Amino acid sequence: MSFKIHLIHDLDYGFNEPTEPSDLELPDVDLVILNGNLAEHGKRSMHYATEVCKKYPDIQFVYNEGYKERFRGIVDKCDYEYEDNILLRIEQEDWPQNLHWKDPRSADGLKILLQTGQTISVWCTFGFPNIIDYEGDWEDTWFSCNISEGQIPVYKLDSDILPGTNLKIYGDIDKWATEEYRYEQISNSINYRTTTILRLNLLQALSPWALILFLD
Repeated sequence: MSFKIHLIHDLDYGFNEPTEPSDLELPDVDLVILNGNLAEHGKRSMHYATEVCKKYPDIQFVYNEGYKERFRGIVDKCDYEYEDNILLRIEQEDWPQNLHWKDPRSADGLKILLQTGQTISVWCTFGFPNIIDYEGDWEDTWFSCNISEGQIPVYKLDSDILPGTNLKIYGDIDKWATEEYRYEQISNSINYRTTTILRLNLLQALSPWALILFLD
């Protein structure tokens, strides 16, 4: 028995831009992957996801963040702050029951029962490319300029910006992505059972990806 999948990505809605009616029309499918960059801001992306999920309660949806949902303008003040906020939203009564999101801290895939009676498992990941070599300074790369690891607490900083001056730091500062962070994301973002498949075929660009496996 087969099932039908539909992929939605890169709609790039503005924060206050209304949803086009055509973007709420789906073909005859059983599973939809909302695969990143649905809007210029994560809140608008989640609004679109909620709209389409409520319109099609019998279809299952997977919310897989892209750069604009997970990293653009987002600086976690503590480890997994973003993920913990998503978990809080899932616990709310208005969270659509057919909208699924995978916590990257979990090694298990999302087990989803489709309207066909089939159960599938979905692993989601964000495609940090495995860079073999590059020229220039890492601080000038797109990753270092656009991806934040979080914040460095002020108590861990040397408060002197310039020795011998009165310039001081009195607050936390952003910690931008290092080479080690990028490699760690490749190593830890997906379950070990799917690492080889995804690295060989998918990690060629900075994009979200999902691997779907049959369970029965």
